[in-house]
Amino acid sequence: MESIHNKEVMLPFIGNRLYMHGTTLFDFLLKFAPVFENLTFKVMRVIESDRIRINICPDGGSEKKYFAIMEFNSGNNSSMLCVEPLSPSKKQVRLPDETKGILASTEYSDGGIHCKGGTSYSFITNAVFMNKALIQKTYNVKKNEEFLFVRTDLKRVPDSRDSFNLKLNHVTRKNMYLTQILSGKEVIGDIYFLKT
Repeated sequence: MESIHNKEVMLPFIGNRLYMHGTTLFDFLLKFAPVFENLTFKVMRVIESDRIRINICPDGGSEKKYFAIMEFNSGNNSSMLCVEPLSPSKKQVRLPDETKGILASTEYSDGGIHCKGGTSYSFITNAVFMNKALIQKTYNVKKNEEFLFVRTDLKRVPDSRDSFNLKLNHVTRKNMYLTQILSGKEVIGDIYFLKT
């Protein structure tokens, strides 16, 4: 894994959000990924800053201390990156919300949504915005209900040019929405949203 000890970075916010979007953080952390068989990314608390510190976790990624983690497993080896917020910058950089552009390359099916591939957005950006749209369509979500991307477990990360499908799996009693990610008929991971 590339050295990332005490790395301080500033990342952009998306649209009018006042927090760091999970897709932005996922894509940045993925740059430091070793070869892996399984990847888990979790956001335990909202990061209300555009500045963060990233470390290789010395203590197994205590959810009490860190705001987000990305864990890589391969055989008996594992490593984990941990994220904690720093004080915000005086002027945040913002990127446009690309939801409409992403959804233009999708098709709904029974209980699912299909990405045709070939988009200019990352896999996780496509998956997260598609999943939110799928939940809203399937569950007739009210306007004031919010959903946050809080976790994904993956065997591999598809290229943004690859097609893939999302299929709603179930909703837990704690308002967690679990969706399967499929490449063809192979389940390559899951994505979790929390209704707040």
